Amino acid sequence: MKSPSLLPNIKPQQESKRIKTFIKKAFKTAKRKSAVLTLSGGVDSSTTLTLAAQALSPAQIMVLKLPYHSSHPQSISNADLAIKHNKIPKRNVFEVNIGPSVDRIWKTILIKCSPSQTGQSKIANQIRLGNIMTRVRMIYAFDMARARVGLAIGTENKSENLLGYFTRFGDEASDLEPLKHLYKTQVFALAQHLELPEEILQSPPTAGLWAEQTDQEELEFTYSTADQVLYLHSEKKMSPIQIAKKLLNSTREKTETYWKRRVSKVLDRFKKSDFKHYVPYSL
Repeated sequence: MKSPSLLPNIKPQQESKRIKTFIKKAFKTAKRKSAVLTLSGGVDSSTTLTLAAQALSPAQIMVLKLPYHSSHPQSISNADLAIKHNKIPKRNVFEVNIGPSVDRIWKTILIKCSPSQTGQSKIANQIRLGNIMTRVRMIYAFDMARARVGLAIGTENKSENLLGYFTRFGDEASDLEPLKHLYKTQVFALAQHLELPEEILQSPPTAGLWAEQTDQEELEFTYSTADQVLYLHSEKKMSPIQIAKKLLNSTREKTETYWKRRVSKVLDRFKKSDFKHYVPYSL
């Protein structure tokens, strides 16, 4: 039996209405009609696409599918399901393999700019390459928005933002963020309410940075755990020890030592990436 979450439940119908009102207001204020969204096929981007299509109209949404060589086929097929689910016109869907562009930048950097860093660990290089991918995607999104006199819609959630699980000037770059106030598990509840295809709901969260990459594997904890820890720490101002005890009492599973380690891992990630919210530093 699944343990109850300490995170507040959202009211999906009301939340959906609130977000759509926000999207409509943003486009009216900016005097823009076209929305550009980079679609990965994950829950966040698919939920954002659905809300944007309902707030505006499918005809106003420009969808970018920007796979890399190592993108998982499931992500690509899920993106197609989201497009079909929202009845986005085929003329509004653009697919470009960013592999050649990314590889050329990566090769140039390794040869000319940082030859002394070529001995870095495999994971470090994967992350660097992944950052290049997201920044290249950002270029496509913003240029498309410029060409279509539109706005680039982001797909970041509150969990990713607090954990610093984003690439600066990459996937966190946007004109508006409809989901940034919601934790990942709340976004999932919203996606269920919107009746997204089951294949999308069942797919493990992934940034798609390399083959078989998943958020849980890279972060080393689940969003279910992270969301509760982040909520209790950031909004309820509880100490790590208080959070661990709260989780233990809530789940009646594992030990207090186990939860202390889980809480520590989440908050370590939170603290190490906190600088991302304050750069660029300036006088």
